[in-house]
Amino acid sequence: MAVDVSDSRHLSIYQMEENITLHLSNFGLALAPRRGMLKISIKDSQTRRLLVLEGKIIAPWTNELNKVACQDLANHSAGRELVIDFRGVTDISADGEEALYCLLVQGAKFRGGGVFIKQVLKQLARRVRRNDSL
Repeated sequence: MAVDVSDSRHLSIYQMEENITLHLSNFGLALAPRRGMLKISIKDSQTRRLLVLEGKIIAPWTNELNKVACQDLANHSAGRELVIDFRGVTDISADGEEALYCLLVQGAKFRGGGVFIKQVLKQLARRVRRNDSL
């Protein structure tokens, strides 16, 4: 399959990755399927714990996020708030949305993120308000 990549402005990211994979496979290199990763960095202060997320909030990483956040929500009752920073998040799956919904209901604060992430967080906030009014 010959693909002209001289003007990659018209190729989607997926197409560019596919072209690179095809090009490398011509040299006998096998690429493993890419999985999403989630990096959770913890920054503590006396009044809050900040979780900085980078990557994709997808299964199985939603379980790790829940573990870390549940430990932190126990600290929330001791006077420290839990803040989750989404500036490095690139994707949220349905499992990820459910995990974030549970954290929002339990009092976690969210900040940052791109347009997509902010839209997902707005929908989750609406869902919390709707369920509170029932």
